[in-house]
Amino acid sequence: MKRIAYDQMFANELTHAWYVGTREILYKQIKAHIKKKAKILDLGCGTGGTIKFLKDHGYKTIYGIDRSKYAINLCKKRGIKNIKIGSANKVPFKDNFFDAVICMDVLYHSGIEVAKATKEIARIIKIDGICYSQEPAYNCLRSKHDLTIETKRRFTKSLILSSFKNSGLKSVKISYFNTIFFLPIVAARIKDKIFKKEAFDSDVNKLPNLLNKAMLLSLRLETSILNYFDLPFGLSIISVWKK
Repeated sequence: MKRIAYDQMFANELTHAWYVGTREILYKQIKAHIKKKAKILDLGCGTGGTIKFLKDHGYKTIYGIDRSKYAINLCKKRGIKNIKIGSANKVPFKDNFFDAVICMDVLYHSGIEVAKATKEIARIIKIDGICYSQEPAYNCLRSKHDLTIETKRRFTKSLILSSFKNSGLKSVKISYFNTIFFLPIVAARIKDKIFKKEAFDSDVNKLPNLLNKAMLLSLRLETSILNYFDLPFGLSIISVWKK
């Protein structure tokens, strides 16, 4: 990821509807599987917002790795400990070490070998432990955001399933989400392609207050729906896996 993306993440991730909403989905999905005393790894921890969120929700033993030294330094600015440099391709922890691994928007990055990364995730999870994954959907939706984040791929539901097929983990839950905003975002992507807007930028700049509230409301509505139903399409995919 480019530094501008980490800077925007650090500045906005505690209030931006995308981060707040997706972390609430994360919490709803994992709380039935792991206890508050669980040992958790945030794989690709970025600037530390997810670790802070989980600590605020009662999970105390949380580790983080990221391949960017710049991101790790921003985590330290938040006062976060138990973090170090590391890659999903070769996770620097022993076998069966964690009760849960959180993998949010990591597997789509350039430099990630997906089959190797999913096997590494399975290796470090204890028996009956879980992995929570979140990845962006549909390669046709690649944009200037993907250039800034330095991504290689986006996923479909079937591609997520095949990516974890030989990992040793079993699927517990898989669904698209961010469905309500799907059509407006598709329209925005088409407009950008027509007018060839390719300047480096990410989608996590500060939003107008009203738009931020509307986005958060839509994600919270989808969080409730996901307790009962899977969504058939959306801008991202969540999945839960068990060892």
